[in-house]
Parts: sequence; structure tokens; C-alpha cells
Amino acid sequence: VLDRTDEAFEYAQKAIKLDPQLTWVYFAYTEYYYRKQRYREALTAAHQINIPEFYWTRFWRAINYAQLGDMESAHKEAAEVLRLKPDFAYRPEATVWNSAETFMAHVSEGARKAGIPVNPGDKPVAIAR
Repeated sequence: VLDRTDEAFEYAQKAIKLDPQLTWVYFAYTEYYYRKQRYREALTAAHQINIPEFYWTRFWRAINYAQLGDMESAHKEAAEVLRLKPDFAYRPEATVWNSAETFMAHVSEGARKAGIPVNPGDKPVAIAR
């Protein structure tokens, strides 16, 4: 398990200065701030990712809205995750990225709050689509 979010954040800061068009690097910002429980900053970073039709973009928005208590926005973003990838479940996807268990548990908490399945077979919370 790599669990090198602080280092990734430093590289992301350098990358965005070199090329402001590389908005995908804001995924590193989002993860960094989420890990630090700085959800508003994580949400701001997630909105800077210019890939709206990618389910991970919507996922990070959903869980940060949920952690901030904005359930209406969380559910809207969760619905987009499931529209873009109907079989989405967080944990199988996260294992591909070598996430630490403590981090996966923290993210799973946000996903559950947002109504996003965490494990295969979990039912999404009834959310407007």
C-alpha cells in the first residue's frame, strides 16, 4: 500500500503550475484534503477537475458534499456516479489504487453517507436520477 498522499500533493502542486490545463491533477488535491478532513477544500478541488463525465469526478464531489452535510448535492452527484457507471462499488475500485485500509474506511464512510455502494451487492440509497 503506497499511501503517499502528501508526496502526491506536492507533485500535483508543481504539475499544475507547469501546466494549468492538467486539471486531472486536482484528484491528488481532492484526496489530500479529504484525508485531512478538510472537506470544503476537497470539494473545491473536485470542482476544478474538468472531467465531468468521469465517474470518479462525481464520486469525489458526492462524498465531500455528504461529509459537509449537503445531502441534496451529495445525492445528485451520487446519481451521476451511478448513471456513468451503474455497477460502481467503491471498494473494488479503490483496491486497484493501493489505498491504505484506514483511508478506504474514511472514504467508505463518505460514500455510504452519499448513498453510493461501497461493496458489490450494496444497494444505493434511493436517490433521484
